[in-house]
Amino acid sequence: MKLYISIAAFLILTISIHSIEEGFYVPEPNLEIYEKLTRQLLYGEPEQAANAAEELMFFNSRRSVRTLVNALKGPDNFPDSPSNTNLVKFHSARALGYLGSPYAAKPLIEEFTKVQDKIEEIKFNEKRKFGFVAMGDSVNSPYFFYKNDYTVTLAAGEMLRALGRLEYTVEAENTLKDALKHKNAYVRASAADGIRLMERVENLGPLKEVIGSETEDYAKASILGAICTLERGATESFKQLTEMLSSDYPGARMKASHYLGEINLRLAEVPLTKALEIEDNQIVYSQMKKDLKRIMAFKMPASVEE
Repeated sequence: MKLYISIAAFLILTISIHSIEEGFYVPEPNLEIYEKLTRQLLYGEPEQAANAAEELMFFNSRRSVRTLVNALKGPDNFPDSPSNTNLVKFHSARALGYLGSPYAAKPLIEEFTKVQDKIEEIKFNEKRKFGFVAMGDSVNSPYFFYKNDYTVTLAAGEMLRALGRLEYTVEAENTLKDALKHKNAYVRASAADGIRLMERVENLGPLKEVIGSETEDYAKASILGAICTLERGATESFKQLTEMLSSDYPGARMKASHYLGEINLRLAEVPLTKALEIEDNQIVYSQMKKDLKRIMAFKMPASVEE
C-alpha cells in the first residue's frame, strides 16, 4: 500500500513539474488580491487608487512596480483623467520607494522633472483657512492635509524621498543634489530627506553648502537632520538641530524632533525634555514624546521580569 502511495505522489510531483516547464498556468498565493489592487490603482477613484498603492507597498512584491509607475505618470492618452491626481502620484511614489526596485529611478526622475516647474516658492507662515487643515501625523508634510488637499508640491517631495530609498544611481543622486537648491523650501527639505535615506557620506559637502543660506526653518531642520544622520556624532550640526526645537514654526520643531529620535544620541534627552515642557501644538507634542521615549529606551536597559 505504501508503495502505491509513493508512486502516486511521484507521478503527481512529476506532472506538476512538467506542467510548469510546459508553461501551464500555476496559481500564485494572493494573486487574486494582487490583481484586484492593480485594477483599483489604475482605474479606481483617486482615493481608492491611493489606498491600493499603499496596500501594494505592503504587499511587498516588485511585480507591482510597473503598474505603480503607470499610476505615477498618469494615462498617456488622457492626461486630464480624474485618476491622474497629486494624491495618486504621492502614494505611487511612496510605494515605489519602499519597494526599492531600481527600475523606478528613471520614471521618478522624469516625473519630478516634469512637475517641478509647476511648483512655486512657498512660505510656511502663509495663512490657510482652518477648514482645509486636517489633523495628521506626517513628519513629511509642512501642513496636515486632507486627502483631497494634496498638492503637486507634496507629490514632488515624495518622489525625491523615493529616489533616496532606491538602489544607488548617479542620476538619482544628482537629481537630489540639484533639488537642494530649488526655489521651493518643501522641495529642498524633501531633497535633504532623500539624501539622508541614500546614506552616502559623500553628500555631506552639498548639504553643508546650502545650510548656511537656508532661510526657511522647515527646510533647515531637514537639511540639518540629513547632516547629523550622516555625521552620527555630537557635532556642531547636532547642536543646531536641537536648537530647531525652539523654532516658531511647528513643522520645523516636529521634523527636528523626529530626526533626534532617529539619531538616538543621549545628548538629545535634555533639549527634548525642555521642548516638551512648553510645546503647545498637540501633534508636535505627541511626536516629541514618542521621540524622547525612543531615546530613553535606548539609554536605559529593559527591566527583567522575575
